[in-house]
Amino acid sequence: GDPSFRTADQQVHSAMSSKNDSQPAGRHTRKDVSRQIRAPRGANRTCKTWLAEAALRMLCNNLDAEVAENPAELIVYGGIGKAARDWESFDAILEVLRRLESDETLLVQSGKPVGVFRTTEDSPRVLIA
Repeated sequence: GDPSFRTADQQVHSAMSSKNDSQPAGRHTRKDVSRQIRAPRGANRTCKTWLAEAALRMLCNNLDAEVAENPAELIVYGGIGKAARDWESFDAILEVLRRLESDETLLVQSGKPVGVFRTTEDSPRVLIA
C-alpha cells in the first residue's frame, strides 16, 4: 500500500479510538442532547489551513440548532440526512480537520473518517463517499 495513506490512516484511527475510549466496545453515541454545536467565527483559525477550516465550519454550521432539523441525533435535514455516522465519528472528523496539512485530503465514507491521503495543495481537502 501507499505509505502516505498508511501514516495518515493511523491519524484517523487514533482520532476514532481516542473518542471511543469512554464507550464500551461496539457502542456508539447516536443521540446526545447535551451537545450544542456552533461553528467557530471570526478571523482566527482552529485548523492549520483555511481550506480545512472552511470544511470544519460548514460541518458545524449544519448542526447549529438554528438550522439543523435534529442536531442531537446529527440530523441536518429530511429526517435521515446526517452530518456524521455518530458523535464519535463527528468528533474524529473535527480532530482530523484540525491537524490536516495543506497537501492532505480527508476521506469520509458513510459518515465516518476512513483515511487521509497525501495529495496536493490544489486538491480538495475533503472527499465524501
